[in-house]
Amino acid sequence: MATAAAADQKPHLTCAVCQEVYRSPRFLPCHHSYCLKCLEQLAAANGQTIPCPICRKRAPVPAGGVQSLQVNFYFTDEELERARKASEHTTCRVHGEERLCFYCKPCERVICIKCKLTKHEGHVSEDLTETAEHCKEEIQRSWARMEDSVKIVTKKLHEVQKNNEAARQKCAAVKLQIKVRRDALVRKVDYWYDAAVKALDEVADSLEAGLGGDMQRVQHELNSLLRLKKRAEYALDAASDAEVVQVEKETREGRVSAEELNELQKGLPTTTLRPGLHGDFNNNIEDEIRRFIGAPVRLTLPCEKSDESVSRHIRCGQERECREVHAVRIRHDQRTDIAFGDTGGEHESETVSFLLPCGEELKEINFGSKVTFLTRHIFLREWKCLKQRVFGSKSDSQFVIRHEIGEDDCEVFRLGSKINEGKMEIEKGPTLFQPKIRRLHNFDANKAGELFAVIDDQAGADEQEDASSDKNKTVTDMDSGASKNLGKEKEWAALRVVQLYKHGQDEAIATYTPPVEPFFPTDVCFWRPNDEEKLLIADWMNDCVHVVAVAEDGTCRFQRYLAAGSGDIVRPTALNTDLEGRLLIGCGTGWVLRCECSSKEDAGLSDSEASSDEASGSEHSF
Repeated sequence: MATAAAADQKPHLTCAVCQEVYRSPRFLPCHHSYCLKCLEQLAAANGQTIPCPICRKRAPVPAGGVQSLQVNFYFTDEELERARKASEHTTCRVHGEERLCFYCKPCERVICIKCKLTKHEGHVSEDLTETAEHCKEEIQRSWARMEDSVKIVTKKLHEVQKNNEAARQKCAAVKLQIKVRRDALVRKVDYWYDAAVKALDEVADSLEAGLGGDMQRVQHELNSLLRLKKRAEYALDAASDAEVVQVEKETREGRVSAEELNELQKGLPTTTLRPGLHGDFNNNIEDEIRRFIGAPVRLTLPCEKSDESVSRHIRCGQERECREVHAVRIRHDQRTDIAFGDTGGEHESETVSFLLPCGEELKEINFGSKVTFLTRHIFLREWKCLKQRVFGSKSDSQFVIRHEIGEDDCEVFRLGSKINEGKMEIEKGPTLFQPKIRRLHNFDANKAGELFAVIDDQAGADEQEDASSDKNKTVTDMDSGASKNLGKEKEWAALRVVQLYKHGQDEAIATYTPPVEPFFPTDVCFWRPNDEEKLLIADWMNDCVHVVAVAEDGTCRFQRYLAAGSGDIVRPTALNTDLEGRLLIGCGTGWVLRCECSSKEDAGLSDSEASSDEASGSEHSF
């Protein structure tokens, strides 16, 4: 029998008739069990009675047939199936019923006695039981490693499941962001539509007033001439001589003289008025709309967790559907200021929320223009227009960069402070250097004032924008290499760079190279964990913050992602540190996150600076 060897190892699972593992076992009245098929064969051979092969007692076949005998419920299907599979490994495949009892070492195979005497004759072999004991010992020694592997893979599975859920949530968030941007465009279109219609009404009113005045003046002249003409007709037909003389005098001295007619024609309107519509029809508005809406892409990010702990700190504009943190600072008096507005860096709805140390909102001011925080005091600066840009440095450094786009006018200077009539005032210091930049997007200086990080437009950005007019251009997927018609997001995302400047040098000394593309920096911040200076770069496109090592000569090198795998950093837009040196991360979701990554000593806070803020001036002075 194919499973005869299984009877030696588990006789209670083996049928005494066929010598194989039970298949659908049934009880006889004597309580011995046999396979259903074996019992049917015994019944057919013995005239519808079944002699027990073990005790020889005869049992009648029930009315319902052999299959109606009591099923042996002590043997589960799973146990019988395991026994059958085990039996396959106890008999030789070549010699059928022969038991496997040896292990051939050269061939590393389990063999039977016939295999040992034939094909494996002369090979070194040992008893299979001894080999199995050795293998059990090896398996036992590997058990701890297997448990570790299971833990590692289980943890990775949980991470993958969490990342999968985070990806679904991010898809929903991106869809909402697309809708928010679409709604912002609709609002802008509606605003300018209403403005244009209002302007047209004003033009129509002015046209009506101007043309109405001309019409009245011409009508008055015409009426005067018609009256004179009527009198002339009367003088020619029936007037007395005296009247004829009088009319001739009026005609000669009146509006029908050559001089008067000449003056009359000069005074009559020579032009007409019509409403028109001025607009620039050379702009590729479709590309501008596509650029504002954005194009979804697939991003590859690290999923392992880091040592930093990121927690949600404050959320601004909770009642607003559309919110994005543009700047954040903690003042020396522990109060928090947050500038936020619509997504995509929209500043027309720029609002600043002033919070007490306990987190309660003190007041909220809608400035309607971009706002820059200056120092850790109460000072801030409103932008006059988007071409005249001003940014203050983070933390305790008091540096400012001012850039007038298109005028080659940019300077970096330090702010000074003084007390005037009990109020603190700040004043502009001398220019430290004039960096050669194209379009300023954000800025920071290290505490020593030796290194300055600037987010600028990439060289050739204008040419790249012009080149984006090819609507059918495809972008390569960053993971799979699949070519997809996703628009021109890669070109647009690469239009910004982070450059480092040194005190007194107008040319950049280094340009940061990100580990992945596309890369879209929105803010920079120098940070000193464990007395080692790092440069942090908020990457809006990839939902992460780059930690960059900066050498003394200014060279910069990517080290890692801050709080990688946390999932809380979503579209980071603003960076700063609090008074204890912990990092603050403003996000496009309206949340300000706090990262536990440095100590109070690292922040470099001085007690004199902390107490001097009590004498600060107004909320929006310079």
